[in-house]
Amino acid sequence: MRRSTVIALVGSGASLLIGGGAYLLEHHRNIALASAVERCHAEAVEIAKNPDAFDFEMICAPSELASGPALKGVQAEVAAANAATFDSVRWIAGAFVLFAISALPWVWYFLLRRIAEVRAAIAGSPPAG
Repeated sequence: MRRSTVIALVGSGASLLIGGGAYLLEHHRNIALASAVERCHAEAVEIAKNPDAFDFEMICAPSELASGPALKGVQAEVAAANAATFDSVRWIAGAFVLFAISALPWVWYFLLRRIAEVRAAIAGSPPAG
């Protein structure tokens, strides 16, 4: 196997691992955040059912809890899950760049072989190979 092919295959595999891992990590952390928000809403419903409870609305939105004061209980869980969310866009873009860079040698030598074939066809000689 040619060296450029090996580089392209290794780069493709590495970029698939990086991109896939980033996507799975983001998906896992988003599920954890959604679960924490659901628990927060369930607790808010339980508090609202209590007749002795104060008249307030429990905040469960992750964006509002991120900048709030010291939190306790399920709201602290939501804030922590929101802080742990993972943005995979940079990692997937990096995986694409890695793939593109690792494919460059293969594309280069592929094009050089095609140019040699065209040159041989114009000259009327058999291609070297």
